[in-house]
Amino acid sequence: MGLVQSQTASTDQAVQVDDFWFTIEQRLEQLIPIYGPLVIDFHHAFWGENFSVRFSRQGSC
Repeated sequence: MGLVQSQTASTDQAVQVDDFWFTIEQRLEQLIPIYGPLVIDFHHAFWGENFSVRFSRQGSC
């Protein structure tokens, strides 16, 4: 699993976590409560608060 290019909230299977949108594969939905806050904290520290991310299998774009 890799973190890939930002996507908008209008993409399929978008999930909102603390006002941030994540687009993920359906089978990975259970990971958002675990990894969502970690990703959000990382982005707050390095890139600010406004961002959206998409999870996908490693090697795909």
